[in-house]
Amino acid sequence: MYVLPWDDSIRAARNETEYVLNRTEYGKIFFKEKTNPGNSWTFPFVTGHKYKVHWSATGNDFETMKIEMSEKWEHNDKNVYVVHNYTDVRAIMDVDIGSQKKIFGNDTLPSQDITYADYKTGQNILYNETDKRQFHMVFTGKNVTKENRLIKLTGHRCNGSCLAEIEEVQTENRTRYWSQASDWPDGVVPGNGSDVTILSGWNMIFDMEESPLY
Repeated sequence: MYVLPWDDSIRAARNETEYVLNRTEYGKIFFKEKTNPGNSWTFPFVTGHKYKVHWSATGNDFETMKIEMSEKWEHNDKNVYVVHNYTDVRAIMDVDIGSQKKIFGNDTLPSQDITYADYKTGQNILYNETDKRQFHMVFTGKNVTKENRLIKLTGHRCNGSCLAEIEEVQTENRTRYWSQASDWPDGVVPGNGSDVTILSGWNMIFDMEESPLY
């Protein structure tokens, strides 16, 4: 897991794109196998700061994730503000805390100021813009008890009846390779800065050694 300091003062002083792409800026947390209570990542955050967190150097997506807050949290501790990236569409993100289902809906984060006094753990905001796609959430000690330290995040591509509207599309029998110009409708391999559309039913393999920024 990769963790990047994300305080407003740090981002204001840097070129954000270069900052995100510079892997030397990240803290790396290694997976703990066969641990008790289970396979996990365990890491400290300094309260009163913002962090950007993602999985692996490529920023792997997640659909569900469980987070257990430490029993060391105190009610008067400062806040921790965490930003997760994701690559797929998230119409809604459920935030379950302890046995309380969907305790905070999306867009319940009242401020992005880390010093905001009335934050509660689980308040969040969801950004679905193609060039951003981030999930922001706050952790505090104010509403944390022994019973509700476990938080579960569940992302959904649809909110409501939209799943019923999805048509099944037959996958084509051929294999397309990203690097082959002939496998693109316009005969051109997408370059840096291109808007790329993969049509339903394509059987496309990404075979580039290095990816441009699309």
